[in-house]
Amino acid sequence: MEVEVSTKSLADYLNSLPNKEAKEKFAKKCGSTLGYLRLVVNKFRFCSATLAIALDRESHGKVSCDELCPNADFDYVRRSTKPKRTA
Repeated sequence: MEVEVSTKSLADYLNSLPNKEAKEKFAKKCGSTLGYLRLVVNKFRFCSATLAIALDRESHGKVSCDELCPNADFDYVRRSTKPKRTA
């Protein structure tokens, strides 16, 4: 079963940034390039779970990792708690 990927939150967020330099800076903080993000927005490339998480984190939740990568079970990760490591 194919799941519909929504790139609207990413497109809206990129459009909200004031200029190309801000868009490029955002992409770099996410470990990507503006060109690649545009390919994701236009659905020519897929968004990996790693990139989706970075986009969500760096946009402070304005870009939803769940929308960009709906096949990833982010709810499972959110519910999981890891025991704290001790040195």
